[in-house]
Amino acid sequence: DGFPRHVLGPLILTLDDSCEFDEVMFGVISCIESFPRAAYFEELLAILPLLKKKSPRWCGILHTRIMNSNDNFSDYLELASTPGLSRDAFVEVLREIESDPRFEERCRRAIQRVQGS
Repeated sequence: DGFPRHVLGPLILTLDDSCEFDEVMFGVISCIESFPRAAYFEELLAILPLLKKKSPRWCGILHTRIMNSNDNFSDYLELASTPGLSRDAFVEVLREIESDPRFEERCRRAIQRVQGS
């Protein structure tokens, strides 16, 4: 079933805003998205503060891709709402995406949910 799970975090962190060729980064994303959804989302949340700092553009792209699927976003949001999980980076990413009218309402509801409003 593809790559072992322990390579998922390092694979996500290969996303690089300075890469000249978006096609290369989309190839990496395709590989990332081939992992089981739960493993991908758990790993993404675990390394989110680092990814957001290292590669904010691709971090946003990963999140908008997740948000474009109701099932994916529902599962990701449920995981992000887990008690004890730091939500700061998650909320920051959503606040940045929220400026796009296509994602504004979805981001607002998600932020409210993870912050317990």
